[in-house]
Amino acid sequence: MKDYRDILSTLKDKVTDVAGKAVSDEMRDKVAGAAQAVGERAKYASRMTRMTVDCNAELERVKRTYTEIGRLYYENYRDTADAFLAELCQQVTDANAHVAEMEAQMDELRAAAREYRPAPELYTIDAEEADDAQGIEVEVIEEPAPEK
Repeated sequence: MKDYRDILSTLKDKVTDVAGKAVSDEMRDKVAGAAQAVGERAKYASRMTRMTVDCNAELERVKRTYTEIGRLYYENYRDTADAFLAELCQQVTDANAHVAEMEAQMDELRAAAREYRPAPELYTIDAEEADDAQGIEVEVIEEPAPEK
C-alpha cells in the first residue's frame, strides 16, 4: 500500500510540474505577446509624436515666412498697394499708431509710479516721540461671543 501511495504522490507531483510548466509556457507566451504589442504601440506613438512635432515646426516656419512677407510688403509697398491690400496696410498703420499711443500712456504711468514714493517719516517714529506716548490712554472692552 505504501508503494501505491508513493507512486500516486510521485505521479501527482509530476503531473502538477508538467501542468505548471504548460501553464507557465502558455503564460510566458501571452506575456511576451503582450509585451511585443506594447512595444509596437510605443514605437507607433513615438513616431506619431515625432512626426506631429516636425509637422508643427514646419507650419510654424511657414507662418513666420508669411509674416515676414507681409512685413516686407507693408514696408516697401504700403503707399502704392492696390485697393484690397491698401485697406489692409491702413489697418496695420492704424494698429501701429494705437499701439504707440498705448505705450506712451504706459510710459506716463511708469513715470508717475516712480515719482510716487511714500515719505519715510510715515513709517518711522523718533525715539523722543515714543517717550511722549505716556499720555495716551487705551481702553480694552471685551464683547461677549456671539451665540450660535
